[in-house]
Amino acid sequence: MKLKWLVAAAAVVILVGSMWFLLRTNRIDDDKAKAVASWLHSVRLKPGLNANVKLPAQFNDLAASGSVDVMLSQNNKLAYFLRTKKGFKGNYQGYIYVESGYPFIITNDSYGRSTIDIFSDGNSSVIDKKISNNVYAVFFDLN
Repeated sequence: MKLKWLVAAAAVVILVGSMWFLLRTNRIDDDKAKAVASWLHSVRLKPGLNANVKLPAQFNDLAASGSVDVMLSQNNKLAYFLRTKKGFKGNYQGYIYVESGYPFIITNDSYGRSTIDIFSDGNSSVIDKKISNNVYAVFFDLN
């Protein structure tokens, strides 16, 4: 009987630990987002879209692919998009960071949800949560 309780307790500990790890993985806050932006400025990207910029080891766990899409304006302001989950049919979840002074558009989609477009290509991400003035948790879902 004690062995059953011991096994059950161990299973609960493993499950709770796994859930905690998954909840902590791919989380970003304002400080982490600014640290990524600082690193991106040090890379000396070209103005315009820089797709799939490989992240260094300290930021690798922030993006599902270990890379980030970056848009750099002519005045050296940047915005970037980290995909934390890639789903079926192009669906995704992730984070958008917009540096102060970078031009971006927030509008509403046909469902009344707030959307953000940092690439100005008409492909907007739905804002799930505003984390700070510079960081947004976003998603796109085709169903």
